[in-house]
Amino acid sequence: SSVTRPPAAMDVVVVSTFEDFDETLDKRQRGPGCEQKEATQALLRHLLQQPEDVVRKVDLLILDWKAPPKQGPKEVEVLRPKKIGLWGSREQLGARFPASVWDVCICSQTRRFVLDFAAQLKAKRHLALLHDYNLPFGPWGQEQTEEQLKEHWKLCKSFELLSASKHL
Repeated sequence: SSVTRPPAAMDVVVVSTFEDFDETLDKRQRGPGCEQKEATQALLRHLLQQPEDVVRKVDLLILDWKAPPKQGPKEVEVLRPKKIGLWGSREQLGARFPASVWDVCICSQTRRFVLDFAAQLKAKRHLALLHDYNLPFGPWGQEQTEEQLKEHWKLCKSFELLSASKHL
């Protein structure tokens, strides 16, 4: 007789951006968020509510390319949901987790800068959330050259893309 083993609990890393949390945004931009901000926070809440035998650990990396902490990566408590995340630049966050391995890496968006960083993290599966009709590049895709668009598309193809929108 064969014995079925329950699947092993997963270690998950969520790669988000400073735009996803009021705690890492400039004070003038804080307040009710867009669908992307709400989707990222809902994803975190869902992961944190899972039993430990399903999701063992959730790491939150908050990528900031505009105004990262000056003294290196900074632990920050985000209130929706209550979770300690590590906020910093690409270099700061990458140096903090050089040998970490996760079962799943989930990107909060498909910006090339965010996908480039997440693709370097060691994970068995890489996922990314889509949020709008400008898939997969968003409005910033209009500012890319044809070659950059091809490279971005190739990068997107290395991720499993998930729709975070109710109407897509």
